[in-house]
Amino acid sequence: MRYDTTTLTEAQLRRGLSITELARRCELSPSTISATLRGLTAHPPTVRRIAYELGVPMDDLILSSETPHAGNPALDGE
Repeated sequence: MRYDTTTLTEAQLRRGLSITELARRCELSPSTISATLRGLTAHPPTVRRIAYELGVPMDDLILSSETPHAGNPALDGE
């Protein structure tokens, strides 16, 4: 399953949370948060934790298979 990481990043910025603070609140490592927000990892439980902390519904994050790399700049150019 693919996720719209742009929505998560925008929510993080709107809330004014650093990667370190978001990681602390989610009980995840800063590197996990960073990788997830960049689209490098997308394990459902991790995305759910981050989305919950940022107040983003999971339904807003799930990308259809027809959306080429939307919200995932790490996949541009593939």
